[in-house]
Amino acid sequence: MLRNFVNRHDARAIVDKLRSDGVATLFRRFGKRRAARVADAWADAPDDDQWWVIDAVRRRWGEKISGDADVDVPRYVCERYLRGRIGLDALMVGCGSGHSVPRWAATGVFRRIDAFDVAPGQVARAQACAAEHALDGLVHVRLADAATVDLGDGSYDVIVAEQALHHLSPLASILARLARALRSGGLLVVDDFVGPTRHQWMPRQLEAANALLAQLPQACRRLRSGHVKDQVVRPSIARMILSDPSEAVESSRILPLLHESFEVLDVRGYGGTLLEPVLSGIAHNFVGSDADTQRLLAMCFAVEDAMLATGELTHDFVVVVARPRACGA
Repeated sequence: MLRNFVNRHDARAIVDKLRSDGVATLFRRFGKRRAARVADAWADAPDDDQWWVIDAVRRRWGEKISGDADVDVPRYVCERYLRGRIGLDALMVGCGSGHSVPRWAATGVFRRIDAFDVAPGQVARAQACAAEHALDGLVHVRLADAATVDLGDGSYDVIVAEQALHHLSPLASILARLARALRSGGLLVVDDFVGPTRHQWMPRQLEAANALLAQLPQACRRLRSGHVKDQVVRPSIARMILSDPSEAVESSRILPLLHESFEVLDVRGYGGTLLEPVLSGIAHNFVGSDADTQRLLAMCFAVEDAMLATGELTHDFVVVVARPRACGA
């Protein structure tokens, strides 16, 4: 319908959004600049019912990215690409709540970590996180928009964008600004969702996701609202914009643009093509360590792995390490 600007699946969700926020509130929100609307969407911390809350999922990421479930992205990057280097200056783009900043700081290779986010609430959380881990002298967090912030040329040895680029637009110009902000030999580290823009899931992806969801017991498909998740659907564009106008705004362009603007040194896919849409909203049912839960998760992992191996699906989540192309390259 209208190229999925609205659809029958999301009609109720949009009506509920209008009822909860009110028409006047929504009109005021859309009258704001884009950055202000995004900040409103991130006024509260993200829900805890997404796939990242599951320990087995996070360990799976480690296995796929580094080959070791106990080695996370900061450790992998620093051991492979920054070994022997210390006193580096880093920038974290769209740092969110700052939950990963202590892990980058713990590598011991940085003398300064600058970070910024467009949402005031997230900046406050990141600052509190830095203070809690006694990183006040190392970590400096500020409120800024990636499209307009003054980064300076050649200011950083490493720029980290974790789950940030899929929220940014215009992406091409932002990547060009990040390239200029890197020093000679500097690295851009991206950990992000690179799947369909605005979560417009591909037909085969939807088919496989719903087949997998149907294999899960009803008790494991219960949303926090009490309703049972019985289908993975392609969200309407209207719903995506109402929920968060920045969500996956140019996600499908991330990899092509990185290859255009940078010399890509490493791409490590870690799936999510089925797991993320299937577990979205019901992940809280899979945080236990009991045998039944682990069996169900192992089944989900195996299905996604098999489809990735045959090429039926590609990785929706990747870690990329890149460096700016030399002038004229």
